[in-house]
Amino acid sequence: MIDDYYISIDLASQEVAALNTVYESDIQDLVQGNYYINNNIVVYSTSDEVVYLLYPEEAIARKRPDEAGRTNGLFCGESGAGREKVDYSFYITPRFRQNNKIVYQKLGIYFSLLAKTKLQYKSDLGFWISNDDCSQYIEYYYQYKPKCRSSRLGSGVQYDGGSNECDNTLKYRPYESIRGLHNYFFGARFFGHGSLSDGFEIRNGI
Repeated sequence: MIDDYYISIDLASQEVAALNTVYESDIQDLVQGNYYINNNIVVYSTSDEVVYLLYPEEAIARKRPDEAGRTNGLFCGESGAGREKVDYSFYITPRFRQNNKIVYQKLGIYFSLLAKTKLQYKSDLGFWISNDDCSQYIEYYYQYKPKCRSSRLGSGVQYDGGSNECDNTLKYRPYESIRGLHNYFFGARFFGHGSLSDGFEIRNGI
């Protein structure tokens, strides 16, 4: 829920549906995905900046996304970048691994570039379980352009928070906003349990 709107996000169909709390009696249609039989439910694409569309100074015409996935009346005419993801396990030994992920998250109400690593240990029963490691770090580089904004680029290292904060998971986000990206590339390598992983990269529009 965002202020006076109930929100439903369907990643499979890449749709974001919104229902004003004035129509709370219709919430079952939102929950059940009956978007197109209820005119009180507004449907956008996950590429749209939904928060901007729901809360302009004057209400923007509530229209369904066009075939290109862009909503008529959007402030910025630049296209939105597509979602990309790399999710892989880097095996340090047969019983230790890093579960690593690089992804552009595109949810309509929230957009981010995320690098994430989890250190895991294989138990005697064969289950992968958390293994805390305060020495983890992420080497990263990126370039991105938010829609109708200037490009940014950078690189660096994200270290764990230290003995009072560390667990088995470390994250780094060079970008997070309610505004989507026009293009990007984002690469990273991950260190944990004394080993540095292979490097991987996602990119879209560059």
